[in-house]
Amino acid sequence: MIPRGPEHLYAAYMFGVRRNFVQPNWRVAPYVEARGGVGYTDAKGPAGVLYAQGQDLTFNFILGGGVRYNFNPRYSISTGIAYMHVSNAYLSQPKVYDYGINVFGPTFGVNVGLGKLQ
Repeated sequence: MIPRGPEHLYAAYMFGVRRNFVQPNWRVAPYVEARGGVGYTDAKGPAGVLYAQGQDLTFNFILGGGVRYNFNPRYSISTGIAYMHVSNAYLSQPKVYDYGINVFGPTFGVNVGLGKLQ
């Protein structure tokens, strides 16, 4: 749900990679990550709402980095900073302008490893 803005909802599927810089016997592991995907929103741009998305289909990507603290091989927490861009890649133009959305902010995570520990 979007608490404030032209649209009311946004849902996305994203896939990406994360490179952990793991060193032997370190509990803290820095990382960088990149993700991308597609999303859906209830676009209000075609209805004439200023700064709204031009169509329901969107594309997005995230670039970020941070650190992960390992409590043990299965459990860890992470914090970092990320940049996210959402737009429809100008597919609605020239009928409706693509303003896009750019967000920069903190990330926090609780990580649980699945499967058998090696």
